[in-house]
Amino acid sequence: MRKSCCFLFLCYFFCILRANQNIYMEIETVGENAGKVWRNLNENRGEISIQELSRKMNLSAIDVAIAIGWLSRENNINIQRKGHLLYVSHLGF
Repeated sequence: MRKSCCFLFLCYFFCILRANQNIYMEIETVGENAGKVWRNLNENRGEISIQELSRKMNLSAIDVAIAIGWLSRENNINIQRKGHLLYVSHLGF
């Protein structure tokens, strides 16, 4: 009985450890995607919808939206709603 409890605890501990590694990897990925979005907006020099940007960059709309959130938190981009779409542009343009 005691061995099975220890085994379950170790499994639980390694699952938590593995989950934390995935979280850190996600944060790193978000930062990389934010850099890609930033460079793309800088090259685009105009506004573009999140959907267009995700197609152009071959990333999911969710990944692009998260990267845009990162950049907007740093005050680096403009976000404007037009109808039901969100358009983003580099802050200088």
